[in-house]
Amino acid sequence: MKFIDIKSVFSIFLLLACAGNIAAQSPSKRQFIEAAESEFADKNYYGALIYYNEALEYDNTDKDITFKAGEAARLFNAYSKAAEKYHILIDTLNDESHPIAIFWLGNMKQRMGKYDEAQKYYEMYLSEFSGIDTFYTAKAKKELASIEYANSLSKNYKRNIKFEKLGEDINTPASEIGGNVFNQEFYFTSMKYKEDKPVQLPARDISKLLKKDKDNLIAPLQGYINQRDQLVANSSVNFNGSQIYYTVCNYINGSEVRCEIYRSDIDKDGNFSKEIKLPDPINLPGTTSTHPHATKDKVTGKEILYFVSDRKEGVGGLDIWYSLIDEKFGFSQPINIKEINTPDNEITPFYNNTTDFLYFSSDGRIGLGRL
Repeated sequence: MKFIDIKSVFSIFLLLACAGNIAAQSPSKRQFIEAAESEFADKNYYGALIYYNEALEYDNTDKDITFKAGEAARLFNAYSKAAEKYHILIDTLNDESHPIAIFWLGNMKQRMGKYDEAQKYYEMYLSEFSGIDTFYTAKAKKELASIEYANSLSKNYKRNIKFEKLGEDINTPASEIGGNVFNQEFYFTSMKYKEDKPVQLPARDISKLLKKDKDNLIAPLQGYINQRDQLVANSSVNFNGSQIYYTVCNYINGSEVRCEIYRSDIDKDGNFSKEIKLPDPINLPGTTSTHPHATKDKVTGKEILYFVSDRKEGVGGLDIWYSLIDEKFGFSQPINIKEINTPDNEITPFYNNTTDFLYFSSDGRIGLGRL
């Protein structure tokens, strides 16, 4: 996500504030720190990183600000920048007041594919601080197992598996996600769009639903579904092609969004109508409900909706839930699939009716990386 050059804006603001003075004073370290913490609280991590770096220009030995700069970079997914800050904190400043920085340095190395270095810092964290936080102790052990798993796969990978990147007619410099096929048509989400009527500048990224049809023509879904200044994503057509589920999301701060699941009918010509926002208990106030996947339950013969939510009754962050859909009574009370959910996040459920397997992504289990 791109943001305006807030460093320049901040400097201009301070100069204007001092316009009546004979000589305008430069922003102080404290002012940059206050600006950084304000941006961090609003989860504008890019802006926070800019301001923390400015504060470090005054004193590059400030351990607390170095740690906070690393945290802002990590939460902005700038892995190399975060690792750089954590390195300075641990190896140059010899800091002992932020032990979690050792864990996160290992995590950044892991995400960059530097498994040997990641292993070194995870083991360092466990040897020195394993008794401080049971959650991160367990997570460090899990990530060490993931590194061992990744190394074993790299030595014994199956050479007969072929991966092919879809063409530029689908993939763009933005993000394309949520691909799924129904009746030989490929539905997906693209983040290549901007707000038409932004409430702040610059205009933020939004997503739309697109379809590649049987004639290989690609276009946004027609009608009202995409005609909104919101993020529309994660489509799923039900088993008989009569309805489509999707999420509509809104920004709630600088980086986070909150999503709700919607449904529309589809007629024989592919037109959409009768949009509804799914009722309680699928959408709950103050929570996210996303990643709908509609299929048919073989046991009851009813339609079943898998979805992802961060509601309080879950096991961890984002959990996978399901609800049976009855034509007369509507949606059943969602059930948390506790057998697969972890204290971390599980997302993107997909049930294969042919194999009877439920596929999903998790960052709470041994694997090759993030979600």
